[in-house]
Amino acid sequence: MNNTGFRLCLSLLLIMAGCSEKPARQKADTEAGPQRDNSIVTKVNIDPVRSIIKWKGTKLMGTGKHEGTL
Repeated sequence: MNNTGFRLCLSLLLIMAGCSEKPARQKADTEAGPQRDNSIVTKVNIDPVRSIIKWKGTKLMGTGKHEGTL
């Protein structure tokens, strides 16, 4: 492997290793998870026969789209 290729591989490995671990502050927030108030429960009756789901889809770079209903 030439010198430039070696330096490129080494740089990429160092960047990936440096970005793989979250800072301690973010890690503490995500490990415990957000605190929720589960005392309020709302029940909604849904009739699946009368329900309609409308959806739209696009291609990755916006080169096309499609839509439909279920």
